[in-house]
Amino acid sequence: MGSYEQAAWYDAIRMARHVADDFAESKGISIRAIHRRFEAFSVEQIREFDSKYWHLIGEYVSKTESQRPAYFRKVAGKVGTDEQIMFLVLCVLAALRAGRLLELRDQYRLVLAPGSGNRATAAGAYRFLMETQALFDYSWPHDAFTEAGYYAPDFEEDE
Repeated sequence: MGSYEQAAWYDAIRMARHVADDFAESKGISIRAIHRRFEAFSVEQIREFDSKYWHLIGEYVSKTESQRPAYFRKVAGKVGTDEQIMFLVLCVLAALRAGRLLELRDQYRLVLAPGSGNRATAAGAYRFLMETQALFDYSWPHDAFTEAGYYAPDFEEDE
């Protein structure tokens, strides 16, 4: 499963580059402004958006890089820039979450398959469940944007 985890990580980086380059340029705003606008949403707003549009986010993640711009235009054409930002950042987060879930699945593979005792399986499944809850972190995906090359030491300073 390691190759799937790595593919999800690199896909998140490519999506971060799309947000920072193509989307930001098309809107005439900086990645810093996109970051600030995303951070202005409450966790509840982001969670609600994620719950409402998870199927569209999943579809976006399933598209190839060349298919994503057309799909994005189709699903985000009639909404404002803030909603478009939320959608794209949640797509980056979706790829990161998928990779992390696959990593957790590897860590808990023996617990999630037949063969262990009942109590050991129940305890391991509980630990797995508790760790999966951490996947629903709605903070800005610094790691993906940093790896994509969009953070300098002064990133948080005004332009």
